[in-house]
Amino acid sequence: MSESQTIVVKPQPDAPRGWHMAGSERIAYIADVDSDVSRSGRASGLLKSNRRKINGFGTLMQNLSPVRYVGKRVRLSCYLRSSGISGWAGLWIRVDGAGSGRPLAFDNMQDRPIRGTADWTECVVVVDVHRQASNIAFGVLLEGTGSVWIDEMKFEVVDRAVPLTGTRVLPEEPQNLSFDL
Repeated sequence: MSESQTIVVKPQPDAPRGWHMAGSERIAYIADVDSDVSRSGRASGLLKSNRRKINGFGTLMQNLSPVRYVGKRVRLSCYLRSSGISGWAGLWIRVDGAGSGRPLAFDNMQDRPIRGTADWTECVVVVDVHRQASNIAFGVLLEGTGSVWIDEMKFEVVDRAVPLTGTRVLPEEPQNLSFDL
């Protein structure tokens, strides 16, 4: 990755160390560390709305250089607990391509969301990191109002036998050139 492609994220006072807030309605959410609610016995992350009605989402996230992961399959996992979610929440990961403006791989659990109030639920997203990757972004998103706690998060390289959960946005080869049904 060249110096011009480096993504610099300034620390934000409203997010736990190493994390930052983003989203279509970022200011409608707060992030914190909760010492009282956890699955692991340690503190958990917390993403919650600070308004009664929200038409959009907020995310607690990180950006990561893909250098150590190019050509590998990665799994991001955690446990989420929710309270009063009006929309949905989920774990997400996105692999960005250099200069393409489109993700190379993506999964945000929208097809298997956390809704309403739920006890600790294991969440997993698995994607391949393409050789043209310029950034890996990941986090937890919350659409609408409510609260979601995050615990036991892991980011790891896994074997190719582990099934993908996300979609590869850009195919590596042309598709169905003969227009078969």
